[in-house]
Amino acid sequence: MGADRDLLFGRIAVAKKFCTQEQLDKCLILQANSRDRVPLGQILRREGYISDDQHSKILELQRQQFSTPDPVSKISKEAILLGKLAVRMKLLSEGDLNVCLRMQAQPGEKRTIGEILVAMGYLKPEQVK
Repeated sequence: MGADRDLLFGRIAVAKKFCTQEQLDKCLILQANSRDRVPLGQILRREGYISDDQHSKILELQRQQFSTPDPVSKISKEAILLGKLAVRMKLLSEGDLNVCLRMQAQPGEKRTIGEILVAMGYLKPEQVK
C-alpha cells in the first residue's frame, strides 16, 4: 500500500471511529520506524486497534474512494496515482502521462490507465502490476 493509500486508510479508520487519532499516530510512527514497509492496516490490526471486519470495511471504502473519478478531470484517483508513480520512477514523462490520461478521459474509453500505458508502449504489463 502506498503512502497515499495509507493516509486514506488512516483517515477512514478515524472518521468511522474504528480507532482514535492518537492510536493512528502511534501506528504511523511504528510504520515509519519499521525496516519493512508494513501496510498501516496490518499495524492497526496487530496493535489491536481495529478488528479484521473493520479492516475489510476500510479497504472496501478505500477502493471506492480510489475508483471514484475526479470531478474535474473525470479520471479515477487510482489512475492518477499509478501515473504519478510511473513518472517518479522515470518510466515515462509527465507529458506522456498526460496524453494517456486524456485518452482515458475520452467518452467511450473503457481501458484502465495501465492498459493504455501498455498499449502506448510506455510500460510493460509486469510494470503495471
